[in-house]
Amino acid sequence: MMNVKTTTTIQLLDALAQYNIGITALQEVRFGGSDIIRDKRRKSDIYYSGREKQGLYGVGFVVRGNLRNSVMGWCPISERVCAIRMKGTFYNTSIICAYAPTDTSKTLSKQQLEINKDEFYDELDAALGSCPKHDVKYVIGDFNAKIGKEEVYLGTIGRHSKHHTSTDNGCRLINLARARSKQHLFSS
Repeated sequence: MMNVKTTTTIQLLDALAQYNIGITALQEVRFGGSDIIRDKRRKSDIYYSGREKQGLYGVGFVVRGNLRNSVMGWCPISERVCAIRMKGTFYNTSIICAYAPTDTSKTLSKQQLEINKDEFYDELDAALGSCPKHDVKYVIGDFNAKIGKEEVYLGTIGRHSKHHTSTDNGCRLINLARARSKQHLFSS
C-alpha cells in the first residue's frame, strides 16, 4: 500500500466527498503498476491499474464511505481496462472502466495504432465476458469516440447523437455494443 501524497489526489478525494459521490471511474491515473491506496482519514479507497512505468495512461476507481465494504472484487487488467465488482441488495454489479487509444497518433504508425485499438477492444470484450452472467454490467470511461447518426447503427444508438459521422473508435464501440447485446438477447 502507498500513502495518498499528491495534491491533485487529495483534491480529488476532497471534491468527491464534497459532492457525496460514492464511486467514480478514473482515466489518465498515471500511477505505475496496480494497487489499492487506502485513505482512512478521507474514508476512500483508490483502485488503480497502470503501466509498470509511471506516467502514461492508467485507469481506476475511487470508492468512498460505506461502499468500500461492498467491493467484492477488483481486477486490474491493463493500463487501459480494469473492473470492480460490487455487492448489491438484490443483485451484484460489475463496473468496467476503460480508456481507449485515440484515433490518431503523432508517435505511432497507423498500423501500430490499429494493433493497439484491436488489443484494447479484445481486452474490453474479455472483461465483459468474465463478468458473472447475472450481474448488472456497466462499461464506462473515455472511449475517444464520436458516435454518429449512420442509418446502419440506428437500432443500437437511436437517432439522437451529437455527431453526424462515427469515428473509427465510435464504430468499434458500437460494434462491441451490438455484439454484446445480441449475446444477451439470445442467452437462456
